[in-house]
Amino acid sequence: MNRSRAIFLSVGDEIVSGHKQDRNAPLLVRRLHALGCEMDGIFVVPDRREAIATALSAALAQGVEIVVVGGGLGPTGDDRTREGIADALEVEVALDEKIRKKLEGRYRDRGRELPPGALKQAFFPEGAEPIANSCGSAPGFFLLKGHTRLFALPGVPREFEAMLDRFVVPEIARHFVGSSSVRQEQWQVIGVSEAEVDERASRAIGDVADVRLSFLASNRGIVEVHMAAYADSDERAEQVCRSAGRALRKEFKAQILPSSDTTLVACLADLLREREWRLAAAESCTGGLIGKRMTDLPGASDVFVGSSVTYDNTLKRAWLNIPADVIDRYGAVSAAVARAMTRAVRETSGAQVALGITGIAGPAGGSEEKPVGLVYVGVSFPGFEVVSEHFYVGDRDGIRQRAATGALEQLRRGLAGLPALPTVVEEKRE
Repeated sequence: MNRSRAIFLSVGDEIVSGHKQDRNAPLLVRRLHALGCEMDGIFVVPDRREAIATALSAALAQGVEIVVVGGGLGPTGDDRTREGIADALEVEVALDEKIRKKLEGRYRDRGRELPPGALKQAFFPEGAEPIANSCGSAPGFFLLKGHTRLFALPGVPREFEAMLDRFVVPEIARHFVGSSSVRQEQWQVIGVSEAEVDERASRAIGDVADVRLSFLASNRGIVEVHMAAYADSDERAEQVCRSAGRALRKEFKAQILPSSDTTLVACLADLLREREWRLAAAESCTGGLIGKRMTDLPGASDVFVGSSVTYDNTLKRAWLNIPADVIDRYGAVSAAVARAMTRAVRETSGAQVALGITGIAGPAGGSEEKPVGLVYVGVSFPGFEVVSEHFYVGDRDGIRQRAATGALEQLRRGLAGLPALPTVVEEKRE
């Protein structure tokens, strides 16, 4: 199946140095995938004329149908994209009188004269067609080089997006859409490593034709599975996508969220709302991450009472009334303390559902008996209580993030009637 191919060049010293994150590339990829276009590469290029020319020449040599360049079209001395593109195409830059007059009018309306530096925004490589910028002063431009359509857009995200949607997407759709259709889905797999997700998902998809999978792991213990299904019609692409989705759900079962457009917290909130229940938490090693994730969700007050961060043992005793002999006998990081934290916060808050979490996030504080990464989670529902033991690998932030995810996932499984995570050490039913 023929699919148009694209390359994106993101220009800017601030991106190359890591001081600023490129927000335009993910947007462009989503727009192009929706049109059935295939990305051959995303390249970050410094604000150097020769570097831009070299990168563009290499992109054109690959024979792709679409090249998008973002950034370097402003009025300052480090904006050199026009000249770099002209060098790659072996043409000169020339003044566009219509654009010059528009720029002069823009400044005149503000009671100012056009600064000399701003005039460079009216220069374009020979043969280029300006692209109007409704959100800023720097126009973009379009030109055709052989069978490649080249688009140069400002790097400011809101300007980039507006010009992408108003000019670039329609232009690509006119010339390339029709040869293939694409349907995209996104899934989230919880508690499985990226390598294992890759292996199992690829095996599950098997012989389903024209499906591309990509994976994005986070330090929260969640792996995003991005799936694009290609076909010669919208109807066939939808069928391929449904077939692949069924295969993934069958493979991962409880480990995959039930909808491609939800999050773990949103799914958990829906389950709580169905029962008109609310959640309360008692946190130690996660230091309030449970509470933050819950309250990041709009309308969280419907389902979340709050979180008590009892980091020190004195607060475990004073706020949660955990007997000192329980902590002394089993240790603050233990199934007994996780259970006690869960019961206490449920009782004091009046919430129907509670969780307690305690662990060792490191880098210090571990021992041979209780190593860094050891976490205990207690969850309690009306008539049901479970305590589970977990071991997470990573730095301090990674362990805390994964522990919070594991606790929320254990809670989701209990509410959804799914099997608990396979690390249960205590279970009690009334």
